[in-house]
Amino acid sequence: MKSDDYKNEDEVRLVVQGVEFEKKYNKSVTPPKVYIELETIDKIVEQITLGPRVDKASEWATAFHYCFEEKKPKIVLSHLQFK
Repeated sequence: MKSDDYKNEDEVRLVVQGVEFEKKYNKSVTPPKVYIELETIDKIVEQITLGPRVDKASEWATAFHYCFEEKKPKIVLSHLQFK
């Protein structure tokens, strides 16, 4: 069962290489699970790109700007069409 953080996701992820996060294992369930603990990302996000299909992208950009207190990421509004 997925945690509340992932209930809206309709996918399965496999952690192959944890770059900055330690991989953890739960072998007490079948099948065994590999996971990483969630961390706050405020300090590591460098850029947020909002694609052409995002409704009200400039409003989202403003909201993201105010969500980050210390280090503000670069916010890019992409107008490239999907190919």
